[in-house]
Amino acid sequence: MEANFRFSPRYDFATRFAATLGDKFEGYSPIRLMQYREQTDEAGIRLSLRQIILSSMHEFNDLLTEHNLTEEQANVCKEIRRTAAAERNSNRHAWISGEQLARDIRMEMAM
Repeated sequence: MEANFRFSPRYDFATRFAATLGDKFEGYSPIRLMQYREQTDEAGIRLSLRQIILSSMHEFNDLLTEHNLTEEQANVCKEIRRTAAAERNSNRHAWISGEQLARDIRMEMAM
């Protein structure tokens, strides 16, 4: 019997955690957001996920220099930012593809 991922205690906790971050993180995987938070905690990074993921590139670079992060900590922040951007772009691409498919189906049914 396969474990149902959506009803696991970890997923439930991650969903509640993601909800506390606000609407800006809608579309991101709750599990991934929790993993990002765990990575920053383990590395001793005192920046929020909002600062790491949602800030502009200029603000992000300023944050890295202002907080005197070690090279390892800076690399963790950059990796989180990179993977979050890839996830956001992937989700947006999937949504656009779904919308295009729906339009194509509507057009075919109208003919």
